[in-house]
Amino acid sequence: MHGLENYNLSVNASLPIEGDEMSIIGFELDALQLKYGVQFVVSAGNHELWKTETSIDDILDDSDSRIAPPADSMLSIVVGAVISEDHVGSLSGKNIIAPYSRRGPGFAGFSKPDMCAYGGTISLDGTGAHVPADITSLVLTQNATVKPDAGTSFTAPTVAGDLAEILNNTPNNDILLAKALLYHNAKPLWESDEMENEELAFAHNLYGRGVASVEDSKFSSPSRVTFLRTGSLNRLTKERVKIYMPEVLAAQVGRNVARVTVTCLTLPPVDRTKGSEYLGAFIRASLKKSHLDGRLLPVAQDYSEGRRKWDVCCQFTKTFTSFNSGDWQIWLELFSRWDEENLDVP
Repeated sequence: MHGLENYNLSVNASLPIEGDEMSIIGFELDALQLKYGVQFVVSAGNHELWKTETSIDDILDDSDSRIAPPADSMLSIVVGAVISEDHVGSLSGKNIIAPYSRRGPGFAGFSKPDMCAYGGTISLDGTGAHVPADITSLVLTQNATVKPDAGTSFTAPTVAGDLAEILNNTPNNDILLAKALLYHNAKPLWESDEMENEELAFAHNLYGRGVASVEDSKFSSPSRVTFLRTGSLNRLTKERVKIYMPEVLAAQVGRNVARVTVTCLTLPPVDRTKGSEYLGAFIRASLKKSHLDGRLLPVAQDYSEGRRKWDVCCQFTKTFTSFNSGDWQIWLELFSRWDEENLDVP
């Protein structure tokens, strides 16, 4: 498996996860990713509740719509489906989760899926169920013909392709860094500034972080700059990553001048025999901003979603309408619970 960093796996069990124990295949995927340094992109799974339910809300309320193994894999990128166009007879519409796409939460209540992509929908009319044709539903068949089809098996490869394109532009072909860029620049399908924590958690369990933005993940721009940092932590080390906030931004008092997003991805050890303590470590990321007297002050976070303990990703966003220029810092600290050795965690 060495030399091939990115794999798509579009196959799922027919029944949803229970959630309190990692599935065997989910664990095996995590173990392979840790051992070989590869990345799996996995479909969230499909259900058939659209055959009996009459609304997308009723489908989402049904526990049978929860993700199916191996979509509980903590280190895999799990992908759901969202509709790109409105179609008559479909239970969901544009920018809404597909009527067949499974949703979170995942293992131990963590958010799943991780990402979503546009795919086809299923429409019901007098002739029965069919997949209407649009730009995201057309697939190439074994007979070299093009026809509409739908399922998370088709959206997961889209994200795998996006990740591969980002990876080709990433220093040293660092797959974890490419994954971080994919998550960092995802476009949400909701307005988080107007949502409460509970609503944001619900949105994440439908759409993950949103849809991929390959161009933003590959390049900075005059108004959007991404700083990259790779390394490892153990119990005895801490990281203080400096970023510089320029005076030209700080001078624009009273305006929506800066939005700072921090994304920290981790490859912790896993152990299925530990039950709900499946992950052996997590890294907490926090932002400190400059004060006029030179001190570094903590930045209050509006949401706890995206910053749960023992998750593999710590991600948060903060908008500043005024701030002091100069050196700011991102503090990284590792916590571990069952590992007896002082392992370095990427």
